[in-house]
Amino acid sequence: MKNYKPIEKIPEGFETYVNSVNAYDLWHQEDKNFEYGKVLNRACVDSKEINLNLFPVDNFNYRSSVLKEAIKYLSDGCHIEYDDNILKYKKKFLRRDKENNTIDNLVADYMLELLNSNKENMTIYYDQYKGILTNAIGNSSVLGNAFLTANSDYDFFLDVGNTGNISLRADGNIDVSKIAAKFFGGGGHPNASGGRAQGLRDIFIYPTLKSQIEDRLQS
Repeated sequence: MKNYKPIEKIPEGFETYVNSVNAYDLWHQEDKNFEYGKVLNRACVDSKEINLNLFPVDNFNYRSSVLKEAIKYLSDGCHIEYDDNILKYKKKFLRRDKENNTIDNLVADYMLELLNSNKENMTIYYDQYKGILTNAIGNSSVLGNAFLTANSDYDFFLDVGNTGNISLRADGNIDVSKIAAKFFGGGGHPNASGGRAQGLRDIFIYPTLKSQIEDRLQS
């Protein structure tokens, strides 16, 4: 705590915001700000459409944008209106200056841009085949196929979930069911397979995960 200086005075207009967080955190249900704090907590916890392990800065900015909108609803009883509008604020961040769409499509489009921007650091190889490795990406079917369609020089898409479950996608260049069977005790369709990566450590730390997967694919 020595690196953090306590706030001597809460900035004007933020008293309700801070008191609400404290009321929920300490579970003071009798506090008039408790319900507002409960909505704030869910807005933060449920704003996980942008992958935290892969893109922590974007994840932070996303959650922050949704929480900042809550400042508009500090009056008594307005937490219900904020709750009604959380989806709108999520879509506002994801949409940017693009046409509105469903939350699923907006998330897929946003995540695809992040993957395209970071693919060089996420590239892995199996024999002569080139792939991308993700960690708990979410909808691997949609994102995997979208990424491979947009990047014809990539042959496969491999996602490792936080519990070690793996999802493989391809677009006809390689039979990923063979990768799933050989390295992950799984199988499936040549273009869509799964399995489980046993014995991985610190899956949530991407460089550590990537090193372990690369070693396994080269074994």
